Order: sequence, then structure tokens, then C-alpha cells
Amino acid sequence: MSAGILRALMQLFAIISGSGKESGREIVAVFLRQQLNKELVNKYLELYEEYAEKFHKGKNTEKRTSMASVKVLRICDHINEELQQKEKYFVLVRLLEFIHDYTDTGEQEWEFVQTVADAFNIDEQKFIKIKELIGFNEETTIEDNHFLIASGEKAIQPPADGTNRTHSHFIESLKGKLIFLRLEEENLFFVRYLGKEELYLNSQNIIPKRTYVLGQGANIRGSKISPVFYSDILHKFISYDAGQKIVYRAENVSYYFPATKQQALHQFNLIEESGNLVGIMGGSGAGKSTCLNVLNGNYTPTYGKITINGVDIYGKDRKIEGVLGYVAQDDLLIEELSVFQNLYYNAKLCLANKTEQELEDIVTQTLKAIGLYECKDLRVGSVLDKTISGGQRKRLNIALELIREPSVLFVDEPTSGLSSRDSENIMDLLKELTLRGKLIFVVIHQPSS
Repeated sequence: MSAGILRALMQLFAIISGSGKESGREIVAVFLRQQLNKELVNKYLELYEEYAEKFHKGKNTEKRTSMASVKVLRICDHINEELQQKEKYFVLVRLLEFIHDYTDTGEQEWEFVQTVADAFNIDEQKFIKIKELIGFNEETTIEDNHFLIASGEKAIQPPADGTNRTHSHFIESLKGKLIFLRLEEENLFFVRYLGKEELYLNSQNIIPKRTYVLGQGANIRGSKISPVFYSDILHKFISYDAGQKIVYRAENVSYYFPATKQQALHQFNLIEESGNLVGIMGGSGAGKSTCLNVLNGNYTPTYGKITINGVDIYGKDRKIEGVLGYVAQDDLLIEELSVFQNLYYNAKLCLANKTEQELEDIVTQTLKAIGLYECKDLRVGSVLDKTISGGQRKRLNIALELIREPSVLFVDEPTSGLSSRDSENIMDLLKELTLRGKLIFVVIHQPSS
């Protein structure tokens, strides 16, 4: 977050606080500690106190209110120029926390934050849901399928009739509650902890009654509980049409290299259904990629057959077209184009019957789904002239296949050469796709968490 945005936030906090009292200072300090080192925390706390003193000194209430409204709009205009939409939600959450915890706030301060939400183009219903999350306490009951409550009590499954009931998740030995809010269009999760145990979000200590963003690949851990992964929470919100179920079957399949007649794959049988993530593991040269190429139809097996819902994938039946997708190890990106352009031109080749607007909408939705929307205008670059990271390149390669919406996806070594964090993000993305009903086969070297 830039210095300009932090200064703007200190002004917003100061306007809302009413005066520079200690309770407001501590709330601001918690926010800053999550963003900055100790030296900068002290610097911006002093700035906050300076703004609070300057703004509230020697002005009557009516004049102060009028000036505050003008200042809030001016500050929001500055923030709008610099922040992405997801970051604006984060700013709004911190402002709402500030008001909720600050003892001297009234209706006027809530109206200021409503003004901020309007300036950020945040939908009123989403604003209300975020307010509900911030105000959630031990006595709160809520019936809203945008929320999930995780606790040590046995989870109650949502009713099959689609009633608007809050989702639940069982975490053995958890004392207290974790409250999750999902904003689906933004692909964004917020989480808030009500309890006294030490919990960690990606190794960062979770402060009770503070709100955090649960991003792709994130996990929550504690000494007495099993890890809670992003995909575990997402699974509770996502359901797919069981009528579209895929049954993938390999019967008595074996493969010999055509040139040498040497056996590459011993006979095997396999049955998998949509919604599963299947790992193919083995040492270098063991035949993992050969196996994947037989399974995806690139190599015809010497013996046996492979079918999807009874249709032979090696036959001429047009029903199988578009069902299979394959992401190779090699980079398929055009380095001179941006992230958006790579996906857009690929979509034009694959989806010729779509209008320009439909293509742009599909590309935008795909980029949001794989977490690349914020970098959509960056040039891809080459391996030697990097503009986006290795993990982002791999996600974009996966997106080139996802744009066609294949039901069965084969991915060859998606984590090779990536950092452990990028590897987790890629695997979490693939897991998320299975939750949406896809069947995925993946060659992987590192079976770590």
C-alpha cells in the first residue's frame, strides 16, 4: 500500500474518530501493524494524531460535519485512483471496524462510512453484509448463505430445498467460532475469529475480533486443531449440477513405444468421476508424462480402451469434442502480449461463435476466477525478461485451457520450478476447479501440504 494511500487512510480515521482518544489510536495501530514495520507504524500513528488534532480543534459540530463530508469525498477520489476494487473492500472493512470499536461514534460517523462505500462503488447489500460481519458476536444468529460459521460443534448441512441458511463447518477441538463472509463476484473471503486460542492465518497471528482476507492458497492453523484450507471453506459454498457428472474409465490399458516396441505402461484399470483431483507420481523417467498422454488421448494405447460416459475418446464421435483439456509443461504464452490479450486471442480461436462483448466477459470472469485480474494489463514477458511471476505464468497457461470449459483437465507438472507458496496456490486453484465439478489429472513431484 502506497504512502499516499496510508496518509489518506489516516485522514479518514481521524475524521471518523471525533477526537484523538486512546481507543481510536489503538485500533489504528492494529491496522498499521498488519501493513508496516515498527518504525513506520509509529510514523503513521503520529500522523493520525496530528490529523485528529487539526481537524477537531476549535470547530463547532455543524461546521466540522460539513467539512468532513467534503474531505471524505476528496480522499475517496484519491484512493479510487490508486487501489483495485478488492483493496477498497479492505479499506472499508478497517473503517467499519474502527467505528464499531470506537466508543464515541454516532450516526454521523456511520454516514461518513456509507459515503466512502458509495464513492468506492460498493453495492449496498454487500456493505450491509460486511457490517453484519463486523458486528458479529457470540449471541448473533444469522440466516444468510453468504456466511459460514466454523466451530467445534457438529456442522448442520444446508437444506436441500435451497433455503437461505448460513453454511456451517466442523473443526474438531476449536474453541470459539470462525465467521466467514464470501463476496462471490469479487472472489473474496473475509474471516473473523471469536475465541481465545492462538490461531494463525498463513503464519500470521489472528487477533480475535479483527477481520482478515482469506486468499487462494491460504490456511488457518492452531496447535489443537487440524488445518483449515481455503478449498475446505470454498467447498461449502460451491455446488455443481450432478446431472452433468462425468465417468472416466480406463479398461485393461497398456502402452508400448511404437519405434522400439518397449513396454512403457503396464496394464492398468481406472475409474474416476467428476469432482476428483487425481495425482500421478513417480521418479524422473518413470513414465508419468507418457501415462498422462495416454489418458488424455495424445497417445493411442496399444491395448485396452478409455471411455468418457461410455464414449471412446479415440473414436470419431463428436460428443467428445471439447470435453478434454491439456496443460503441457511448456510455456504457451506470447511474451509481447498482455495477460488479458493472451487469454482474449486464445478465446477468439476457441470460441468463434461468441460476440466481442461475450468474449471480453468470458475472459474477465476467467481472470477473476484464477486471481489474475489485477495484473491483466501487464505484458507477459519472457523467462529472461520477467514481468509477471512464475506462478502467475503457470496460472495463465491453465487459463488458456479453462477458457473452453473442459470437463476433464490434464495438467503436466504445474508446480515444477515454482516456490512452495506458488505451488500451494496452483494446487489450490486445481482443487477449486474440482469443487466446481471438473475431473483433474495432475502430474506432481512434491506431495507436501
